[in-house]
Amino acid sequence: MAKIVRYNGGIMNYYFCSDPTELVVGREYEVVYAKDYGGYFTAYTLRGVNGNFYSGWFDEVNSDPAAETL
Repeated sequence: MAKIVRYNGGIMNYYFCSDPTELVVGREYEVVYAKDYGGYFTAYTLRGVNGNFYSGWFDEVNSDPAAETL
């Protein structure tokens, strides 16, 4: 089972993240890659969406233990 997250409408800009204008508030997305920036923050790459997005913009819907090691 993949890691599924729901976009919560966050827009705080981080230089490493893509503009969230392609994201839809309340829509669920599959995380295909999570990059940890040294414990300060994590960026998600989402299936079907170009870019990398701040993990704080999402609420976790479910979790796969294997996905935690992405």
